[in-house]
Amino acid sequence: MVNNNRPAYQLYEGLGLVAYFPAKHWDSEADKWDATVANKSFPHYFYYYEADLYIADLLENSRLALELGAGTCGSTVKHASKDGRIVAIDYSRRMLEAGRNKLRTAGLSDCVDLVLADICSLPFRDLCFDRVFSRGVALSYARDPKRLASESHRVLQTKGRLGLDFMNRASANKVKRKICRFEQLNDRLYYVERFNENGKQRRIGYMVPKETIASHRIEGAVFGGFESKPDWLRLDGLPREEWWAVFYAPTEARRLLRSAGFKEIKLYPLGCFTRGIRKPEVSRFLMDNRDQISKIQKELAQIFRLDQAVHIFVTAHRERKM
Repeated sequence: MVNNNRPAYQLYEGLGLVAYFPAKHWDSEADKWDATVANKSFPHYFYYYEADLYIADLLENSRLALELGAGTCGSTVKHASKDGRIVAIDYSRRMLEAGRNKLRTAGLSDCVDLVLADICSLPFRDLCFDRVFSRGVALSYARDPKRLASESHRVLQTKGRLGLDFMNRASANKVKRKICRFEQLNDRLYYVERFNENGKQRRIGYMVPKETIASHRIEGAVFGGFESKPDWLRLDGLPREEWWAVFYAPTEARRLLRSAGFKEIKLYPLGCFTRGIRKPEVSRFLMDNRDQISKIQKELAQIFRLDQAVHIFVTAHRERKM
């Protein structure tokens, strides 16, 4: 399966070079990511679950599938079975370590191979897999989306199927507010401002000096924070980094996959229930009945508008050799 003539990307340590978000960001999230996704107040609670419904359909009769950006294997553990093997890759070592523990606890370690690798330079031979899938908007986080699409096409068998999700540009344009918070990255504290601008989800991180940390009380949840910068924090002169993810319009995603050689491209809205609900009692009902409500959305997907979706799930086929 592994292509020994291609670079062994799974061995790289300097993986901050291969994505808009550096590996250290995801490493820092590994210990709390599962609890975050399971939090009913976090939008992922809906659209991750909905993506898994489509992935379950995609993997029907699969014998060997490749998962891109597996993270802590939240999706992997839902779909792994003795009837169909999964090779799950991610560029965050700590995320995969958490995923390995999860698979071991579920008794699924023998059904899944975990590989530290770059989703844009897959270390596998041509025509390896009958499915390639992803849950977690890997397309939006890919440093080279064209390469991601072409590499996915390359490793798929003829008549193989692709399924992945991405951040929807139309929905993102409706979100104007800035989120300010503190994040711990590789044992260093950053003050981070997150906002949507020019088709990207941008994050600017300022490294906070240790003496500042010692003299002030640091507050603000990782997925929460404040509406504005704390008055006592001075940003001038602080080392800064910038990370971003890319939003795609449905037409852009279609064009990208078509140019890589994919056919029969279909798109499905995800997360329509996470925005626009004003009455608290309706919101509580949706959260308490997510599984049934999400299954209804999947069945009625063509009725929901793509421009209302937070994320979009796209499927496609490989029909011929390139």
